[in-house]
Amino acid sequence: MTAAAAGGSVWNRALGWEMGYTTGRYRSRIIKAGSGPAIVLMHGQGGHVENFVRNIAAFAASYRVYAFDFLWHGLSGPTAFDERLIPAFRDQFIDVLDSEGIDSCIVLGQSLGGWVASSLASNGAGDRMNALILVTPMGITPDPTTVPAGAAARASLLRTSLEALEDPSLPNIRKRLERLVSDPREIDDEMVLIRAAIYGRPETNASLRAVAEAYLGPAYRVGEFAVGPAELARITTPTLVYWGTHNATPQAVGQAIRASLGDEQAEYHCAEAGHWAHYEKSDEFNATALDFLNRRSRSTG
Repeated sequence: MTAAAAGGSVWNRALGWEMGYTTGRYRSRIIKAGSGPAIVLMHGQGGHVENFVRNIAAFAASYRVYAFDFLWHGLSGPTAFDERLIPAFRDQFIDVLDSEGIDSCIVLGQSLGGWVASSLASNGAGDRMNALILVTPMGITPDPTTVPAGAAARASLLRTSLEALEDPSLPNIRKRLERLVSDPREIDDEMVLIRAAIYGRPETNASLRAVAEAYLGPAYRVGEFAVGPAELARITTPTLVYWGTHNATPQAVGQAIRASLGDEQAEYHCAEAGHWAHYEKSDEFNATALDFLNRRSRSTG
């Protein structure tokens, strides 16, 4: 039985969750659930809050969960496009915290979300972070020798991202999502339908194309904000680096990130999974992350 079958539909999982919009400078779609210390979840490029549907309930048993759609993603409100991406996402994160009255929080960032989270931690927002969970993060280069070929890899990813946006049919959406896991059976029909509905919205589709071009295209302005050795040295937040054996970026990068942060500060875990390690092996991820937080988060001692 897959995790999807065991957990039921998204609606079943989401019973009792709150969904709405922030009222700050940005109109960010947000899911809120549970009570306790705050934990903020940030998804990857092309994603949306539903990426965390297998994780929110587990965290909500001990924490107040906030998961939001990045600008130009999901159902968040429109705003002028910035091809640099990272500064806008950092600003949106601070706006979410301020509009929700969150003084400090745990931050969980997956893929692009991990890039944003680590960039925030190294650029002045670390004092608002009680712990950091980086799930198969992008944009972190602790050792350039461990990073796969840049332009060629990005070009390949751009083609697959645009394919699902140019024709957001169910087969194309499924193909796009199956690339994120090692076992395609973990991509259930409901997740395909949700993403197809989001990609089928004309305004969202257009903004996601712009994001894909900025994130993966030849101009690559976002690369100016890569988190390198100097930025990693400024991160003092307790950190869990979470990887997947079938993640396109090799395990050596995740291990180098952990090594750069140091044994006293950071831990590393690698699951038998792909890029969506938090989703594909959600039970393992939830247990590992919660154990880490119970031991290392500044908010829980």
